[in-house]
Amino acid sequence: MNYRFPDIDRLISLYLSHRASESERKELEEWLHASKANQEVFGHLKKVWSMSSQGNYHTGMDRVRDQIWKYGIGHQHRIKVPVQRTVDVCYWSKLAATFLIFLLGAWLFTYLNKEGNGLLPDTAALVERENRAGQRSIHMLPDGTQVWLNAESSLVYPEKFTGTLRMVQLKGEAFFKVAKDQQKPFIVEAAGTKTLALGTAFNIHAYPENDIKIALLEGKVQVQNVGQWAAVPGLPVRFQTAILSPGEELVVYKDNSDFDRGPFNYESVFGWKEGILFFDGVDFACFRSSIEKWYGVKVTVKGTPPADWHIRARYQHEDLRHVLRDICFNKDIKFKLEDKNVQITF
Repeated sequence: MNYRFPDIDRLISLYLSHRASESERKELEEWLHASKANQEVFGHLKKVWSMSSQGNYHTGMDRVRDQIWKYGIGHQHRIKVPVQRTVDVCYWSKLAATFLIFLLGAWLFTYLNKEGNGLLPDTAALVERENRAGQRSIHMLPDGTQVWLNAESSLVYPEKFTGTLRMVQLKGEAFFKVAKDQQKPFIVEAAGTKTLALGTAFNIHAYPENDIKIALLEGKVQVQNVGQWAAVPGLPVRFQTAILSPGEELVVYKDNSDFDRGPFNYESVFGWKEGILFFDGVDFACFRSSIEKWYGVKVTVKGTPPADWHIRARYQHEDLRHVLRDICFNKDIKFKLEDKNVQITF
């Protein structure tokens, strides 16, 4: 790790996308002057960045893609440095990998947005997997990628991945453990976001009533959000991008398309795929929605839920009656369970 410039990856990204402030440009220049190796890394990334804006899918994509994945993800590339300097070569390889993913993503996303016809090829035979409320399932995609699909969710993907990309569409929530393929990046489209990966594991929460959340367990992914800007006629498409590292969760707010990132609680994000129903201080509306999705029931309410309702609880493979009995005892309320109907009385 370069402790003197811990945020250099972000600085290079801002500079290449023409969004760096004057102070950020000066900090980048200081980093460049620090060593010949820094200049070589920057020159390589700048060259690939320049390539990513040229050509089109048919004439340029394979060449750009192959170079990016070969040097960035394959970890075959090593920066040559003067023998009198001590440089963490592994660090530079990781830095190059991060930004080559970013450069590839920028190029791919520009192409996909320009096409405007969605991700999945029109000629491909498509497979759709759908879960109703109360159902969860596991699926194996044609490339060996494993997908855990949550309740009230659907996944659409080609019967066979062809061409240079592996692309799927998600509604709801799913956990992806992507099979590694350096020649074919994996892209998930969900609620106006596109998540680019190679071989990695991540969770996407994209129910229409909630903010979008993308959490990375291992590997590295790039996320792009077009959101509401793409729907404004006559205006150029604007988008935000972000690269996630393991342990980070990205939140895309549905009301303004802004990004926010931070650490996550493992069981809160990934627990559902292990049969864990987790409440981390949620309000009654969220509690009600979670119960309906998890158990496939309809919850009706008598009375008025308190505004300060905050429930913290964890259940693993528990039946609905036990959960309701526990919650209602702690909140001093009553419930009635009949078939697929739950009545809660305040």
